[in-house]
Amino acid sequence: ARAAILAAAEPPAAVDCSVRYLMAAFAARAGVSSAAGRVVFGRGVRAPLTVATDAPQTGPGVRGFEVHMPTKEARTAIGFSASPVIQTYMTPNHSPGVANYVSMGGAGFIYPEGRASSGRYGEGDTVRCELDFDAASVTFLVNGTRVGSAPWPHGARAWPAISSEGGEVVCEVNVF
Repeated sequence: ARAAILAAAEPPAAVDCSVRYLMAAFAARAGVSSAAGRVVFGRGVRAPLTVATDAPQTGPGVRGFEVHMPTKEARTAIGFSASPVIQTYMTPNHSPGVANYVSMGGAGFIYPEGRASSGRYGEGDTVRCELDFDAASVTFLVNGTRVGSAPWPHGARAWPAISSEGGEVVCEVNVF
């Protein structure tokens, strides 16, 4: 299934929450556009920014998403957030004292611990994030190869999320 990716802040309850509304409102505000299955962080987005799906994934079992990046001209972190509202980038240097996420950056580090994985990702790669709610663990794969994992201590809900900083990134997203 394809997922609609939303802005880092929730719209007011009385507002139209269709993909068209969210895409237009977010693009106008942040230089990021979204549509079913696709997120584009524009070149004008220089500050750290994270977007998440409009609905959480829930257990039991394994849930997740894949992100293919045909264009990646910026730093990124891909993973799960324990909240749909993410104020900054999913790494400790941008979110000191906040550890309500598990993510993997393109340089191959898994956060919030900052532990090195066995792989990296870049332009043209596909990153798969799997959350096993029963085992409370997140696994990261790059182009089908398992590169690392981390515990998920945040319960039975998780929002797939993508952080970017400093340039254009095109993400083709598939949530499963």
